[in-house]
Amino acid sequence: MGPEEQFVMPDTTVYRFGNVSTGRDVTLIGDPEAAPAVTTETYGVRIHSTLTDASRTFEFEVPIAGWFAIKLGGMTAADGGTADIRIDGTHYGQYSFYSINGQYPRSDLFIRQLELAAGNHTIVLTVRAKGNAYGTGEGTAMYPVRLVLIDLEAVTSSKTRRTYITDAKMAAARQNVQQYDWAAALCNEVLMIADQYVALGYERLWHFIPSQYVPRSYNVNQLKGNLSPVSGDLKQYGNYPWKADPLNEPWKIVDPAQRL
Repeated sequence: MGPEEQFVMPDTTVYRFGNVSTGRDVTLIGDPEAAPAVTTETYGVRIHSTLTDASRTFEFEVPIAGWFAIKLGGMTAADGGTADIRIDGTHYGQYSFYSINGQYPRSDLFIRQLELAAGNHTIVLTVRAKGNAYGTGEGTAMYPVRLVLIDLEAVTSSKTRRTYITDAKMAAARQNVQQYDWAAALCNEVLMIADQYVALGYERLWHFIPSQYVPRSYNVNQLKGNLSPVSGDLKQYGNYPWKADPLNEPWKIVDPAQRL
């Protein structure tokens, strides 16, 4: 889906790096050919940064003052590095432009909630480490695509009803529960599980969700598969072998062979 086809909520402003903008731009400050050079790509820009020539500064305009959730989105590549993010001179986080699998887009990373005045602001990207910063990858390039500002005082939702389960499907399910023992048993089983989560409350459920700084993958090793330190290769257990009990042991996974 191209930038022009993406739906953007009314409370959200998307600033584009490069010449793919359909609205507001993130503007490079300085000569694009100065070190590190900045070149325009189909998705955004590539910053040819090194650990010596590490930083480039961009500017974006906030039309109306307010509180904003700020996110950064980019591409990843085998020659990508890990960058520090500074907004108006203050360090707020890091972004990894590295991927062992080559070039692909990465989800927007939440940076910080900030109060921003109306007018121009700066975002500085500085490569601080090669690859993922933990010993994998040798590249130092940066590939920013978009900067996202969500107006927290205007957050809204366009969803007003169910969009996956239709009224007809709901009616059919209720009828099945009344007519068939298997449907009633399945309903009771699901309700028992759901009631446990409802009883936890919103706050506890919120803390079940890991930070975006925690890497996510269906494999322990993207190239070699799911390898357990206890049982070794878990291929016989399928693509999603690990067992989990989020109620009693949140954020933990269990080896399916040894139950450890």
